[in-house]
Amino acid sequence: MLENSACQQLAVDAEHCQLSTAPPLVGLVRQRLQSAQLPFVASPASFQEVGVWFREQLHGLLPQPQQPDAVSGWPNEVTVARYDTGDGISAHRDHARYAVAIVICSLTGLGRLQVVSDRKALSVEQDHVLNPGDVVLLAAAGRDSPMHVVRTLYGPRLSISFRFDSSATDSIAPAAARLNLS
Repeated sequence: MLENSACQQLAVDAEHCQLSTAPPLVGLVRQRLQSAQLPFVASPASFQEVGVWFREQLHGLLPQPQQPDAVSGWPNEVTVARYDTGDGISAHRDHARYAVAIVICSLTGLGRLQVVSDRKALSVEQDHVLNPGDVVLLAAAGRDSPMHVVRTLYGPRLSISFRFDSSATDSIAPAAARLNLS
């Protein structure tokens, strides 16, 4: 869980990102949100500080990826997402190009992430209500990535996700001062 002051700073910086309306349909996945994908090195300093902190905390827990520098280069991408009440993303797995892990930080609003058995989402295997400051860690790497649904119960809801896109070539910028993340 993010400390309140860190969560607030991330939310302020997320609000300043230029968001675009996401396409309503991507393959079989329906979605309703606004988002922006940023190279990690070009993201706000608070995003970089938190991303590096997560990398340091998760380093020993992360599986050895296919790409040798993925763990030391994680994350290389940050996604800011804004959902209004009722918005979300239907059952999906994250792209196979994402390696290592996906960390989602809920900053404002109230959301729900459900791990489901299939695209119809009739059987819920895990159900997580996401409050501001909550952090979710998902396995990456295609078929190992859980099928999941994202819904917003009360918005606007802001979240940021940290990922390693194995098709990108960005590297990590050094972190400046730490936010208090205890």
